[in-house]
Amino acid sequence: MRPILLLIFLTTCSLISLAQAQADIDALLARLSGQSEYLTKDSSIIKLLDKGENVLPTLSKRFTDSTTSTVFSKCAGRYLTRGELAVILADRIEAMPYFTLTGLQNCMLQSCDNNPNFVEYYLEFIRFRGMTQLFQKRYEEWLRSSERKKYRSTKSSD
Repeated sequence: MRPILLLIFLTTCSLISLAQAQADIDALLARLSGQSEYLTKDSSIIKLLDKGENVLPTLSKRFTDSTTSTVFSKCAGRYLTRGELAVILADRIEAMPYFTLTGLQNCMLQSCDNNPNFVEYYLEFIRFRGMTQLFQKRYEEWLRSSERKKYRSTKSSD
C-alpha cells in the first residue's frame, strides 16, 4: 500500500511542478516586449535559459500559441507571436536542426542582420507554409530522438 501512496504523491508533485513551470513560461512570454534581437538581455530570460534542456518540452508546448506579443522582429517586419518567442528561446537553449525541422536548406547561410536569434530567419518560412503544428511535432520528436542524443554527446566531447 505504501509504494502506491508514494507513487501517487510523487506523480501529483510532478504534475503540480509542471503546471507551475507552464504558468511561469506563459507569464514570461506575455510580458516580453521590445526588439527580438535583445530578448536574451532580459533577466527573466537569462534565468529561463539557465534552466537548460529541462525546460525544452515545456517551451515546445507553446510553439503553436498564435497570440501576438509586443516583441518586434526587424527580420520579419512584424510583432512575433508568443509561440515564435518560445521557438527562439528553445533554440537559444539548444540549437535546433533547422533542416530536419523545416525542410528548408539554407545553403547560403542567410540569417537576420545583426540578430543572434538564428532561428528567427526560419519563422516566416514556417508561418507562410502553415506548418507551425508540424514544426512543433517534428521538434518534440527530435527532443525524444536517439539522433539528438548522439548529436549532443558528440557536441559535449568537443
